[in-house]
Amino acid sequence: AEDVKKEVEAWLDERTDLRGCTCDTELFFTFGSGLLPSGNSFLSAIMEEAGQEKAEVFPAGCEQGIMLSAGYEAAVLGPGSIKDAHMPDEKVRVSDLGKAYELYRKIISRILM
Repeated sequence: AEDVKKEVEAWLDERTDLRGCTCDTELFFTFGSGLLPSGNSFLSAIMEEAGQEKAEVFPAGCEQGIMLSAGYEAAVLGPGSIKDAHMPDEKVRVSDLGKAYELYRKIISRILM
């Protein structure tokens, strides 16, 4: 938590309109890594059904790391582009929703078979 506090304080110092502000930090929890090892059968099944050769990595935290830390297999998978997610103009194409539905159906069927 100390390195986060230093980073926030450095950010505050760079902002002339916020100069003199301080911050208190407290670490409540951390997200584990969301990286699944290459060759992981769960990841391989998803990649095969998605028709992707390589998994994409994005710099954000989500529940996947918590689930992996607890011993569950998990992947982040959704319609649209991560570039459009959680932004002021967040959007997803209707056609991407249909593709995601079909992909989820295939993955679930494969896992349950």
